[in-house]
Amino acid sequence: METGNEKQEKWYESMTIKMILIAIMGLMLLIPLALISEVIRERSANADTARKEIGALWASAQTVTGPVLNVPGTRVISNDGTFVTTTMHILPDELKVNGVLEPEMRYRGIYETVVYDSDMEISGSLTIAGFEQLGDYTWEWDKAYISLGVSDNKGINDKAELTIGEKVIGAIPGAGQTDLFDKGISFPYAIDPAKLSEAGGAFNIKLSLRGSGSVAFSPVGRNTEVALSSKWDAPSFTGNFLPAEREVTDAGFTANWVVTHLNRSFPQV
Repeated sequence: METGNEKQEKWYESMTIKMILIAIMGLMLLIPLALISEVIRERSANADTARKEIGALWASAQTVTGPVLNVPGTRVISNDGTFVTTTMHILPDELKVNGVLEPEMRYRGIYETVVYDSDMEISGSLTIAGFEQLGDYTWEWDKAYISLGVSDNKGINDKAELTIGEKVIGAIPGAGQTDLFDKGISFPYAIDPAKLSEAGGAFNIKLSLRGSGSVAFSPVGRNTEVALSSKWDAPSFTGNFLPAEREVTDAGFTANWVVTHLNRSFPQV
């Protein structure tokens, strides 16, 4: 005859009861897990906010485009004098960028983010030959200007000067117009139509630029070469083109990109 203790033991040994207890324990463990996940989400959102605030005060991620020669033009389309305007953009034949990035940690409360300062030398050559009579437009060479796209002008922390031919031209704010990029700087480069063959040639720009998060370059040259070096030992190479050569060590990194006009999806002019 079974005793009460034997019945109680069988009751605890029931598989159904064990499954129910495991389910209850699992549900109870989900509570601290949900609390931890909420803390992680909150910390992640606060970290993003801190990065944006630091970027807004320092400078945001930078994309450098150019330089590009811009020439306004007009074309009469009717006998009553109605005309349309456009801008011809001549991209560089050769474009070389050499830059040194200096990373720095910035803090907002318990959160940290990486910002950088940089010294860049942008050099290359521009050719005007062959574009003098492009299309049916009358080109206003005396109103030409060279523009350099910089996605956050706040990061320009020194004067920028363009040396082209024998001219040294100081930068003025603004990209001139927004066909190619919204923000940047420009250099007035009036060209005498009678001396087009003498215009263009080798150029050089020294640019001190700061930013946060990333730095990128648009391959607007017929041949574009970018060489970067930095003390930062954990770079992430992103974008449409990976470095042709790179070396990452505990002391920092060096990387080189080479892009030709055949790799791009836009023409030279």
